Amino acid sequence: MAKRLFLFADIICDLSESDDPLDRPDFPLTREAFDRLTTEDLVAMLLEAHAQDPELGANRPGLVASVGHLLRVKGGVNAVRPTGAAWPGPARWAILPEASLAVLTTLDEMGALTPGVIDEAVWDRLA
Repeated sequence: MAKRLFLFADIICDLSESDDPLDRPDFPLTREAFDRLTTEDLVAMLLEAHAQDPELGANRPGLVASVGHLLRVKGGVNAVRPTGAAWPGPARWAILPEASLAVLTTLDEMGALTPGVIDEAVWDRLA
């Protein structure tokens, strides 16, 4: 199976290594309630958690991966970047080619992935 990757701030999550939250029996929403959520609602969840813990990607990778799964299901979104420190802060999100995420993963494995590299490779190009 191909890797399913999700970029949050400067952390890349491999969603292939975690369960889809919609398939878990403890998922707190009905399918109908999930269907009513928007991409903006899911991004807001990540931003709220990020405002409470600026190191969210490192401290709670399971939460990031779960919301990453939901964003991919909802609208194909596979990259989110908070753009402000205060809540409610703005965010940018995108649907990146899997090949681009794979390159970022390779750079991460080499120890060469920095916020500046991510900005140049992803967010500056989308501006």
